[in-house]
Amino acid sequence: MKHIIIVHFVFAIIIVLLSVICLNGCSELAPLDNTSPALTSPSPETAAETEPELSSPQPSFDSASSFETLETVFPSGSATNDKQIIINEINDKEGTFYLGQSYQDASSILYDREIEILQGSDTMLYTDQFEFSFFESKVNEIKVRAGSQLQTTLGLNFGDSFNTMIKLYGTNYTSRTQTSIETQYEYYEYIIDDHAFCVEFYSGKVSAWLLYKV
Repeated sequence: MKHIIIVHFVFAIIIVLLSVICLNGCSELAPLDNTSPALTSPSPETAAETEPELSSPQPSFDSASSFETLETVFPSGSATNDKQIIINEINDKEGTFYLGQSYQDASSILYDREIEILQGSDTMLYTDQFEFSFFESKVNEIKVRAGSQLQTTLGLNFGDSFNTMIKLYGTNYTSRTQTSIETQYEYYEYIIDDHAFCVEFYSGKVSAWLLYKV
């Protein structure tokens, strides 16, 4: 009887040891695939394969070149690009009208831009925007009137003050006054290379500007 009890006790110990061994072995096995997989970042190759292509790729923007384009289409001193007028007081040869331009060329441009010539002769053309004086059939003076609404190359506008002119062109000018019974005009002349740029003031505001040969 005593031997039987010992055998049963040893057998029970063996079962316990086997159970412990089994539990340890199962814990080292990979868990069942019943949980969400860990999120991982796709490799660049995978991303390139899966990312859809844009139907219309966005063009790159070059501010410098865009600016040049805008200046070409809408140059300073013009309101539109189909009937633009440019008068450049710094380098007048770059303008639509310029000193030394032929009478025929200047009058043709006025016609093409649908600018009415109010008065004209061999020595002058007069509109509500410009006055042209000619010598030997060449432009030798251009007066830009307020009706044109053109600004100068450096940005002087009709109605600007004397201080604005000084900021843009400096103080290296000569001045004169023209007085009549009812009006008084002030003129400030700057010599630029072979021509003069002159600003006319009435009541302290820019009322016109001129280019002429010196």
